[in-house]
Amino acid sequence: MTPEQIKILIRYLLQKIDIYIKQTDITDEQQIKKLYKRVDTLFKELDAGLSNTIPKELYNDYLQGLSDAQKLLIQESVIAAATKFNPKQVINSAIHVTSLTNIVTDTMLDLTAAVRTAKANTNKNIKKVLNDVNKEINNGLLVGMPNKEVSKRVANKFADEKLTAFVTKDGKHLPLDFYAETVTRTKKQTAYNHSHLNRYKEHNVKHVYVTGNIPTCETCARYRGKVFATERGDKFPYINLYKTFPLHPNCRCNFRPFILKFKNKSEIDMHLKKSKTFNVDDDPRTKEEKEKYDNIQKAQAKARRQALSYNKMQRRLGKNGPESLNEYIKVKNTDKVKYYDWVAKMKGLLPKDKDVTINKTGPIEKPNFKMTDKKIRKLKEGGELWAKDLTENEFIAVSKYTLMDYEYINNYLRGVITGIDDDQKELINSISVALNKFKLTEPIQVYR
Repeated sequence: MTPEQIKILIRYLLQKIDIYIKQTDITDEQQIKKLYKRVDTLFKELDAGLSNTIPKELYNDYLQGLSDAQKLLIQESVIAAATKFNPKQVINSAIHVTSLTNIVTDTMLDLTAAVRTAKANTNKNIKKVLNDVNKEINNGLLVGMPNKEVSKRVANKFADEKLTAFVTKDGKHLPLDFYAETVTRTKKQTAYNHSHLNRYKEHNVKHVYVTGNIPTCETCARYRGKVFATERGDKFPYINLYKTFPLHPNCRCNFRPFILKFKNKSEIDMHLKKSKTFNVDDDPRTKEEKEKYDNIQKAQAKARRQALSYNKMQRRLGKNGPESLNEYIKVKNTDKVKYYDWVAKMKGLLPKDKDVTINKTGPIEKPNFKMTDKKIRKLKEGGELWAKDLTENEFIAVSKYTLMDYEYINNYLRGVITGIDDDQKELINSISVALNKFKLTEPIQVYR
Protein backbone atom coordinates (compact mmCIF):
# COMPACT_ATOMS: atom_id res chain seq x y z
CA MET A 1 0.00 0.00 0.00
CA THR A 2 1.56 3.29 -1.11
CA PRO A 3 1.40 6.49 1.00
CA GLU A 4 -1.13 7.90 -1.47
CA GLN A 5 -3.31 4.79 -1.15
CA ILE A 6 -3.19 5.09 2.64
CA LYS A 7 -4.42 8.66 2.39
CA ILE A 8 -7.28 7.59 0.11
CA LEU A 9 -8.17 4.72 2.47
CA ILE A 10 -8.37 7.04 5.47
CA ARG A 11 -10.50 9.55 3.58
CA TYR A 12 -12.80 6.68 2.64
CA LEU A 13 -13.02 5.86 6.35
CA LEU A 14 -14.10 9.44 7.07
CA GLN A 15 -16.75 9.21 4.36
CA LYS A 16 -18.07 6.00 5.92
CA ILE A 17 -18.28 7.69 9.34
CA ASP A 18 -20.17 10.55 7.71
CA ILE A 19 -22.63 8.06 6.18
CA TYR A 20 -23.06 6.21 9.49
CA ILE A 21 -23.84 9.45 11.32
CA LYS A 22 -26.45 10.41 8.73
CA GLN A 23 -28.07 6.98 9.18
CA THR A 24 -28.30 7.41 12.97
CA ASP A 25 -31.37 8.69 14.82
CA ILE A 26 -29.66 10.73 17.53
CA THR A 27 -32.77 10.55 19.73
CA ASP A 28 -32.40 6.76 19.91
CA GLU A 29 -29.81 5.67 22.49
CA GLN A 30 -29.49 2.22 20.92
CA GLN A 31 -28.70 3.70 17.52
CA ILE A 32 -26.06 5.95 19.07
CA LYS A 33 -24.42 2.90 20.68
CA LYS A 34 -24.55 1.18 17.31
CA LEU A 35 -22.85 4.22 15.73
CA TYR A 36 -19.92 4.00 18.16
CA LYS A 37 -19.59 0.26 17.48
CA ARG A 38 -19.55 0.83 13.72
CA VAL A 39 -16.88 3.52 14.09
CA ASP A 40 -14.85 1.18 16.31
CA THR A 41 -15.09 -1.54 13.65
CA LEU A 42 -13.89 0.88 10.96
CA PHE A 43 -10.76 1.75 12.92
CA LYS A 44 -10.08 -1.92 13.70
CA GLU A 45 -10.31 -2.69 9.99
CA LEU A 46 -7.97 0.22 9.21
CA ASP A 47 -5.46 -0.96 11.81
CA ALA A 48 -5.63 -4.52 10.48
CA GLY A 49 -5.28 -3.31 6.90
CA LEU A 50 -2.16 -1.30 7.72
CA SER A 51 -0.67 -4.22 9.67
CA ASN A 52 -1.24 -6.56 6.73
CA THR A 53 0.16 -4.30 4.01
CA ILE A 54 2.78 -1.89 5.39
CA PRO A 55 5.35 -4.56 6.44
CA LYS A 56 5.13 -6.08 2.95
CA GLU A 57 5.59 -2.65 1.40
CA LEU A 58 8.69 -1.97 3.51
CA TYR A 59 10.05 -5.45 2.70
CA ASN A 60 9.70 -4.74 -1.03
CA ASP A 61 11.40 -1.34 -0.67
CA TYR A 62 14.29 -2.94 1.20
CA LEU A 63 14.51 -5.69 -1.42
CA GLN A 64 14.60 -3.12 -4.23
CA GLY A 65 17.30 -1.22 -2.37
CA LEU A 66 19.46 -4.35 -2.19
CA SER A 67 19.12 -4.88 -5.95
CA ASP A 68 19.97 -1.26 -6.74
CA ALA A 69 22.93 -1.30 -4.34
CA GLN A 70 24.22 -4.45 -6.05
CA LYS A 71 24.17 -2.67 -9.43
CA LEU A 72 26.11 0.28 -8.00
CA LEU A 73 28.70 -2.04 -6.47
CA ILE A 74 29.17 -3.62 -9.91
CA GLN A 75 29.45 -0.19 -11.58
CA GLU A 76 32.17 0.82 -9.12
CA SER A 77 34.01 -2.49 -9.71
CA VAL A 78 33.65 -3.55 -6.08
CA ILE A 79 32.24 -6.90 -7.21
CA ALA A 80 32.22 -8.69 -10.55
CA ALA A 81 29.17 -8.52 -12.77
CA ALA A 82 29.05 -12.30 -12.91
CA THR A 83 28.62 -12.57 -9.14
CA LYS A 84 25.51 -14.57 -8.26
CA PHE A 85 22.98 -12.44 -6.45
CA ASN A 86 19.50 -13.23 -5.15
CA PRO A 87 18.09 -10.38 -3.02
CA LYS A 88 15.54 -12.71 -1.40
CA GLN A 89 18.41 -14.81 -0.08
CA VAL A 90 20.64 -11.87 0.86
CA ILE A 91 17.85 -10.24 2.88
CA ASN A 92 17.84 -13.25 5.23
CA SER A 93 21.29 -12.45 6.61
CA ALA A 94 21.42 -11.10 10.17
CA ILE A 95 22.35 -7.51 9.29
CA HIS A 96 19.36 -7.13 6.97
CA VAL A 97 16.86 -9.00 9.17
CA THR A 98 17.74 -6.81 12.16
CA SER A 99 17.60 -3.58 10.16
CA LEU A 100 14.29 -4.34 8.43
CA THR A 101 12.70 -5.60 11.66
CA ASN A 102 13.58 -2.34 13.42
CA ILE A 103 12.14 -0.25 10.59
CA VAL A 104 8.90 -2.25 10.44
CA THR A 105 8.51 -2.16 14.23
CA ASP A 106 9.04 1.61 14.42
CA THR A 107 6.62 2.19 11.55
CA MET A 108 3.83 0.06 12.97
CA LEU A 109 4.23 1.56 16.45
CA ASP A 110 3.85 5.05 14.95
CA LEU A 111 0.85 4.11 12.81
CA THR A 112 -0.91 2.10 15.52
CA ALA A 113 -0.53 4.98 17.97
CA ALA A 114 -1.84 7.41 15.34
CA VAL A 115 -4.91 5.25 14.61
CA ARG A 116 -5.57 4.83 18.34
CA THR A 117 -5.35 8.61 18.90
CA ALA A 118 -7.53 9.33 15.87
CA LYS A 119 -10.15 6.84 17.07
CA ALA A 120 -10.26 8.46 20.52
CA ASN A 121 -10.59 11.91 18.94
CA THR A 122 -13.31 10.66 16.59
CA ASN A 123 -15.39 9.37 19.49
CA LYS A 124 -14.77 12.63 21.36
CA ASN A 125 -15.82 14.68 18.32
CA ILE A 126 -18.97 12.60 17.79
CA LYS A 127 -19.91 13.04 21.45
CA LYS A 128 -19.28 16.78 21.21
CA VAL A 129 -21.42 17.34 18.12
CA LEU A 130 -24.19 15.13 19.52
CA ASN A 131 -24.22 17.25 22.67
CA ASP A 132 -24.23 20.46 20.62
CA VAL A 133 -27.18 19.37 18.49
CA ASN A 134 -29.08 18.02 21.51
CA LYS A 135 -28.68 21.43 23.14
CA GLU A 136 -30.17 23.02 20.03
CA ILE A 137 -33.07 20.57 20.23
CA ASN A 138 -33.62 21.27 23.94
CA ASN A 139 -33.56 25.00 23.27
CA GLY A 140 -36.30 24.61 20.69
CA LEU A 141 -34.10 25.59 17.75
CA LEU A 142 -34.80 22.41 15.80
CA VAL A 143 -38.46 21.89 16.68
CA GLY A 144 -40.21 19.75 14.10
CA MET A 145 -37.09 19.11 12.03
CA PRO A 146 -37.16 15.59 10.54
CA ASN A 147 -34.70 13.13 12.11
CA LYS A 148 -32.92 12.78 8.78
CA GLU A 149 -32.17 16.51 8.70
CA VAL A 150 -31.03 16.47 12.33
CA SER A 151 -28.63 13.60 11.60
CA LYS A 152 -27.33 15.49 8.58
CA ARG A 153 -26.68 18.49 10.81
CA VAL A 154 -24.68 16.26 13.18
CA ALA A 155 -22.66 14.92 10.22
CA ASN A 156 -21.95 18.43 8.97
CA LYS A 157 -20.78 19.53 12.41
CA PHE A 158 -18.57 16.43 12.64
CA ALA A 159 -17.01 17.28 9.27
CA ASP A 160 -15.84 20.58 10.74
CA GLU A 161 -13.90 18.83 13.52
CA LYS A 162 -10.27 17.82 12.89
CA LEU A 163 -9.42 14.13 13.08
CA THR A 164 -6.13 14.64 14.94
CA ALA A 165 -3.65 11.77 14.99
CA PHE A 166 -0.60 13.56 16.35
CA VAL A 167 0.20 16.84 18.10
CA THR A 168 3.65 18.32 17.43
CA LYS A 169 5.84 19.96 20.06
CA ASP A 170 4.76 23.39 18.80
CA GLY A 171 1.08 22.49 19.16
CA LYS A 172 0.19 21.69 15.54
CA HIS A 173 -2.58 19.11 15.14
CA LEU A 174 -1.76 16.69 12.32
CA PRO A 175 -4.76 14.87 10.77
CA LEU A 176 -4.65 11.10 10.44
CA ASP A 177 -4.48 10.95 6.63
CA PHE A 178 -1.58 13.42 6.46
CA TYR A 179 0.33 11.88 9.37
CA ALA A 180 -0.04 8.27 8.20
CA GLU A 181 0.98 9.19 4.66
CA THR A 182 4.02 11.11 5.97
CA VAL A 183 5.16 8.32 8.29
CA THR A 184 4.82 5.69 5.57
CA ARG A 185 6.67 7.75 2.96
CA THR A 186 9.52 8.46 5.39
CA LYS A 187 9.88 4.83 6.48
CA LYS A 188 9.80 3.53 2.90
CA GLN A 189 12.74 5.78 2.07
CA THR A 190 14.46 4.67 5.29
CA ALA A 191 14.15 1.02 4.21
CA TYR A 192 15.55 1.85 0.78
CA ASN A 193 18.48 3.83 2.25
CA HIS A 194 19.42 1.32 4.94
CA SER A 195 19.46 -1.57 2.49
CA HIS A 196 22.12 0.30 0.48
CA LEU A 197 24.22 1.10 3.53
CA ASN A 198 24.03 -2.46 4.86
CA ARG A 199 24.92 -3.98 1.48
CA TYR A 200 27.92 -1.63 1.26
CA LYS A 201 28.97 -2.61 4.78
CA GLU A 202 28.93 -6.26 3.74
CA HIS A 203 31.52 -5.37 1.07
CA ASN A 204 33.63 -3.18 3.34
CA VAL A 205 32.79 0.12 1.59
CA LYS A 206 34.25 2.95 3.69
CA HIS A 207 33.00 6.01 1.78
CA VAL A 208 29.75 6.98 0.04
CA TYR A 209 28.80 9.75 -2.36
CA VAL A 210 25.39 11.33 -1.67
CA THR A 211 23.05 11.31 -4.68
CA GLY A 212 19.49 12.50 -5.32
CA ASN A 213 17.10 14.51 -7.44
CA ILE A 214 18.05 17.92 -8.82
CA PRO A 215 16.78 20.58 -8.27
CA THR A 216 16.30 19.99 -4.58
CA CYS A 217 15.62 21.77 -1.29
CA GLU A 218 18.29 23.64 0.66
CA THR A 219 18.39 20.91 3.33
CA CYS A 220 19.24 18.11 0.89
CA ALA A 221 21.48 20.39 -1.21
CA ARG A 222 23.95 20.66 1.68
CA TYR A 223 24.69 16.93 1.42
CA ARG A 224 24.38 16.34 -2.32
CA GLY A 225 27.54 15.63 -4.26
CA LYS A 226 29.65 15.24 -1.13
CA VAL A 227 31.60 12.22 0.06
CA PHE A 228 31.20 11.04 3.66
CA ALA A 229 33.06 8.40 5.62
CA THR A 230 31.04 5.52 7.04
CA GLU A 231 33.31 5.30 10.10
CA ARG A 232 34.94 7.82 12.42
CA GLY A 233 38.61 8.80 12.24
CA ASP A 234 38.73 9.31 8.47
CA LYS A 235 40.05 12.28 6.48
CA PHE A 236 36.60 12.63 4.90
CA PRO A 237 33.90 14.05 7.20
CA TYR A 238 31.85 11.49 9.11
CA ILE A 239 28.11 11.60 9.84
CA ASN A 240 25.78 8.86 11.03
CA LEU A 241 24.19 8.09 7.68
CA TYR A 242 21.60 5.76 9.22
CA LYS A 243 20.21 8.42 11.54
CA THR A 244 20.70 11.44 9.25
CA PHE A 245 18.78 10.19 6.21
CA PRO A 246 16.08 10.65 5.15
CA LEU A 247 16.42 14.31 6.10
CA HIS A 248 12.64 14.92 5.88
CA PRO A 249 9.52 13.08 4.62
CA ASN A 250 10.14 14.08 0.99
CA CYS A 251 13.90 13.45 1.06
CA ARG A 252 15.15 11.28 -1.80
CA CYS A 253 18.85 11.38 -0.97
CA ASN A 254 20.70 8.09 -1.41
CA PHE A 255 24.26 6.80 -1.68
CA ARG A 256 26.65 5.25 -4.14
CA PRO A 257 29.99 3.68 -3.24
CA PHE A 258 33.06 5.91 -3.43
CA ILE A 259 36.12 3.65 -3.66
CA LEU A 260 39.40 5.47 -2.99
CA LYS A 261 41.64 2.84 -4.56
CA PHE A 262 39.91 3.37 -7.89
CA LYS A 263 40.32 7.19 -7.80
CA ASN A 264 43.40 9.19 -8.72
CA LYS A 265 44.90 11.71 -6.31
CA SER A 266 43.38 14.77 -8.03
CA GLU A 267 39.88 13.22 -7.85
CA ILE A 268 40.30 12.41 -4.19
CA ASP A 269 41.66 15.89 -3.38
CA MET A 270 38.80 17.56 -5.26
CA HIS A 271 36.12 15.56 -3.41
CA LEU A 272 37.92 15.98 -0.09
CA LYS A 273 38.05 19.75 -0.53
CA LYS A 274 34.35 19.89 -1.48
CA SER A 275 33.27 17.59 1.35
CA LYS A 276 35.14 19.62 3.94
CA THR A 277 33.03 22.66 2.98
CA PHE A 278 29.99 20.84 4.37
CA ASN A 279 28.02 23.11 6.70
CA VAL A 280 24.52 22.34 7.96
CA ASP A 281 23.70 26.07 7.96
CA ASP A 282 24.74 26.88 4.37
CA ASP A 283 22.61 26.72 1.22
CA PRO A 284 25.02 25.85 -1.62
CA ARG A 285 22.47 26.17 -4.42
CA THR A 286 22.78 28.74 -7.18
CA LYS A 287 20.09 31.36 -7.73
CA GLU A 288 18.81 29.44 -10.75
CA GLU A 289 18.61 26.18 -8.80
CA LYS A 290 16.68 27.88 -6.01
CA GLU A 291 14.21 29.46 -8.43
CA LYS A 292 13.67 26.21 -10.31
CA TYR A 293 13.04 24.28 -7.10
CA ASP A 294 10.75 27.00 -5.71
CA ASN A 295 8.69 26.99 -8.92
CA ILE A 296 8.26 23.22 -8.68
CA GLN A 297 7.23 23.52 -5.03
CA LYS A 298 4.72 26.26 -5.82
CA ALA A 299 3.16 24.13 -8.55
CA GLN A 300 2.98 21.10 -6.25
CA ALA A 301 1.55 23.21 -3.41
CA LYS A 302 -1.11 24.57 -5.76
CA ALA A 303 -1.99 21.03 -6.85
CA ARG A 304 -2.28 19.92 -3.20
CA ARG A 305 -4.51 22.89 -2.33
CA GLN A 306 -6.75 22.14 -5.29
CA ALA A 307 -6.99 18.48 -4.28
CA LEU A 308 -7.84 19.42 -0.68
CA SER A 309 -10.44 21.96 -1.82
CA TYR A 310 -11.99 19.43 -4.19
CA ASN A 311 -12.14 16.72 -1.49
CA LYS A 312 -13.75 19.14 0.95
CA MET A 313 -16.29 20.36 -1.62
CA GLN A 314 -17.09 16.88 -2.91
CA ARG A 315 -17.62 15.55 0.60
CA ARG A 316 -20.09 18.31 1.46
CA LEU A 317 -21.94 18.67 -1.83
CA GLY A 318 -21.86 15.08 -3.10
CA LYS A 319 -23.66 14.76 -6.42
CA ASN A 320 -24.41 18.50 -6.39
CA GLY A 321 -20.70 19.30 -6.66
CA PRO A 322 -17.83 18.40 -9.02
CA GLU A 323 -17.64 14.75 -10.01
CA SER A 324 -13.85 14.66 -10.35
CA LEU A 325 -10.74 16.70 -9.58
CA ASN A 326 -10.31 17.42 -13.29
CA GLU A 327 -13.84 18.82 -13.50
CA TYR A 328 -13.22 20.94 -10.39
CA ILE A 329 -10.03 22.45 -11.86
CA LYS A 330 -11.58 22.99 -15.29
CA VAL A 331 -14.68 24.74 -13.89
CA LYS A 332 -12.59 26.85 -11.51
CA ASN A 333 -10.44 28.08 -14.41
CA THR A 334 -13.07 28.48 -17.13
CA ASP A 335 -16.55 28.77 -15.58
CA LYS A 336 -16.46 31.21 -12.65
CA VAL A 337 -20.26 31.38 -12.37
CA LYS A 338 -20.58 27.64 -11.81
CA TYR A 339 -17.55 27.57 -9.52
CA TYR A 340 -18.84 30.34 -7.24
CA ASP A 341 -22.23 28.65 -7.20
CA TRP A 342 -20.52 25.54 -5.79
CA VAL A 343 -18.66 27.65 -3.25
CA ALA A 344 -21.84 29.42 -2.16
CA LYS A 345 -23.71 26.14 -1.76
CA MET A 346 -20.84 24.62 0.20
CA LYS A 347 -20.62 27.56 2.59
CA GLY A 348 -24.37 27.52 2.98
CA LEU A 349 -24.29 23.89 4.06
CA LEU A 350 -21.94 24.66 6.96
CA PRO A 351 -22.45 28.28 8.02
CA LYS A 352 -19.91 29.91 10.25
CA ASP A 353 -20.64 32.38 13.01
CA LYS A 354 -20.24 35.92 11.74
CA ASP A 355 -19.57 39.17 13.53
CA VAL A 356 -22.26 41.67 12.57
CA THR A 357 -21.52 45.39 12.55
CA ILE A 358 -24.46 47.81 12.56
CA ASN A 359 -23.66 51.28 11.23
CA LYS A 360 -25.36 54.05 13.19
CA THR A 361 -25.42 57.75 12.33
CA GLY A 362 -25.98 58.85 15.93
CA PRO A 363 -24.67 57.81 19.33
CA ILE A 364 -25.27 54.21 20.36
CA GLU A 365 -28.11 54.02 22.81
CA LYS A 366 -28.24 51.32 25.43
CA PRO A 367 -31.40 49.24 25.12
CA ASN A 368 -33.96 49.89 27.83
CA PHE A 369 -34.82 46.22 28.04
CA LYS A 370 -33.02 43.01 28.83
CA MET A 371 -33.67 39.36 28.22
CA THR A 372 -34.97 37.42 31.19
CA ASP A 373 -35.75 33.76 31.75
CA LYS A 374 -39.42 34.66 31.48
CA LYS A 375 -38.95 36.34 28.09
CA ILE A 376 -36.83 33.46 26.81
CA ARG A 377 -39.55 31.04 27.89
CA LYS A 378 -42.23 33.13 26.16
CA LEU A 379 -40.09 33.31 23.03
CA LYS A 380 -39.72 29.53 23.03
CA GLU A 381 -43.45 29.04 23.58
CA GLY A 382 -44.21 31.55 20.84
CA GLY A 383 -41.86 29.72 18.49
CA GLU A 384 -43.58 26.41 19.17
CA LEU A 385 -47.03 27.92 18.52
CA TRP A 386 -45.71 29.57 15.37
CA ALA A 387 -44.28 26.27 14.12
CA LYS A 388 -47.72 24.65 14.42
CA ASP A 389 -49.20 27.32 12.12
CA LEU A 390 -46.66 26.68 9.39
CA THR A 391 -47.26 24.41 6.45
CA GLU A 392 -44.78 21.62 5.84
CA ASN A 393 -43.13 23.54 2.98
CA GLU A 394 -42.88 26.71 5.09
CA PHE A 395 -41.34 24.83 8.02
CA ILE A 396 -38.77 23.11 5.80
CA ALA A 397 -37.94 26.45 4.15
CA VAL A 398 -37.30 28.14 7.52
CA SER A 399 -35.22 25.18 8.71
CA LYS A 400 -33.09 25.20 5.57
CA TYR A 401 -32.56 28.95 5.84
CA THR A 402 -31.69 28.91 9.55
CA LEU A 403 -29.38 25.92 9.47
CA MET A 404 -27.95 25.76 5.96
CA ASP A 405 -28.87 28.31 3.30
CA TYR A 406 -28.98 31.62 5.19
CA GLU A 407 -25.58 32.87 3.99
CA TYR A 408 -26.28 32.10 0.34
CA ILE A 409 -29.76 33.71 0.45
CA ASN A 410 -28.56 36.75 2.39
CA ASN A 411 -25.82 37.37 -0.16
CA TYR A 412 -28.41 37.19 -2.94
CA LEU A 413 -30.76 39.62 -1.17
CA ARG A 414 -27.85 42.01 -0.59
CA GLY A 415 -26.84 41.81 -4.24
CA VAL A 416 -23.50 40.15 -3.49
CA ILE A 417 -24.34 37.30 -5.86
CA THR A 418 -26.79 37.25 -8.75
CA GLY A 419 -28.79 34.57 -10.41
CA ILE A 420 -30.30 31.89 -8.21
CA ASP A 421 -32.32 28.89 -9.30
CA ASP A 422 -36.12 28.62 -9.09
CA ASP A 423 -35.95 26.38 -6.02
CA GLN A 424 -34.07 29.07 -4.09
CA LYS A 425 -36.57 31.73 -5.19
CA GLU A 426 -39.45 29.53 -4.01
CA LEU A 427 -37.57 29.04 -0.74
CA ILE A 428 -37.37 32.81 -0.23
CA ASN A 429 -41.11 33.21 -0.89
CA SER A 430 -41.95 30.44 1.60
CA ILE A 431 -39.71 32.04 4.24
CA SER A 432 -41.41 35.42 3.77
CA VAL A 433 -44.87 33.89 4.20
CA ALA A 434 -43.70 31.99 7.29
CA LEU A 435 -42.15 35.06 8.93
CA ASN A 436 -45.36 37.04 8.49
CA LYS A 437 -47.13 34.44 10.65
CA PHE A 438 -44.83 35.06 13.61
CA LYS A 439 -46.19 37.50 16.19
CA LEU A 440 -44.31 38.65 19.29
CA THR A 441 -44.95 42.08 20.76
CA GLU A 442 -42.10 42.19 23.29
CA PRO A 443 -38.55 43.24 22.31
CA ILE A 444 -35.91 40.52 22.31
CA GLN A 445 -32.16 40.08 21.93
CA VAL A 446 -30.98 37.19 19.79
CA TYR A 447 -27.55 35.81 19.05
CA ARG A 448 -26.29 33.64 16.24
